[in-house]
Amino acid sequence: ETDIPEHSSGHNGTDISSPSGTPLTLPSQAVVVAVTNAYPNVVDYSHPRGNLIVLYYGEQNGVAGNGIFVLYQHLADVSVSVGDVLPAGTTVAHSGTSGRSTGPHWHVETYVGLTQLDAEVFLQ
Repeated sequence: ETDIPEHSSGHNGTDISSPSGTPLTLPSQAVVVAVTNAYPNVVDYSHPRGNLIVLYYGEQNGVAGNGIFVLYQHLADVSVSVGDVLPAGTTVAHSGTSGRSTGPHWHVETYVGLTQLDAEVFLQ
């Protein structure tokens, strides 16, 4: 259970506390597949996800449709565009509290193909 009404029955993803403005830096090459960067860095219950970015890290084991996608939400800003192919080490966004949020953090969702996996597996 959380204190956010939308999440009263839990939510899909991992929340990582981070001071506002902490850089989100790529661990490896990725392609930007979606960006929302239209919201101020303030709590706004009318736009639950806030600013977000979806990154594609490529196919796994040479199997098409089996790639890793990672979604980050509640960002202060996003500094890249859809279609950008970015090398490891690139800063793509900064942590924040945009959208339905109780404070600065990253909400992370990780998918292999269409299957959601626990993001904490990738953070170890």
